[in-house]
Amino acid sequence: MGRGRAPNAADHVPGHRHVDSVPDHGDLYRIYTITRRDGTDFNLAYIPDDFQAVHTEDFDPTYMKKLYDYGFEKAAAGYKWIKEPPLQVDHDYTLQ
Repeated sequence: MGRGRAPNAADHVPGHRHVDSVPDHGDLYRIYTITRRDGTDFNLAYIPDDFQAVHTEDFDPTYMKKLYDYGFEKAAAGYKWIKEPPLQVDHDYTLQ
């Protein structure tokens, strides 16, 4: 799937979809909607907030290695796929 275009049915591999180039939540929800419409599985993996390494430049091999190792360890431990996109809350609607 290339940058700058919405995914389509030709991009889909049953059971797997790479969203590493998805620029925002809107595209993630679009992909989710397409999988629901088409009756296919949705599997999301992402790096959670507990990954704390810092990168110093756009192409930082040390950071990339830490990121890869972190993801690999999560997968090796039996990472559970996220089956829905996370809710995005833009406003605090709690009563004061």
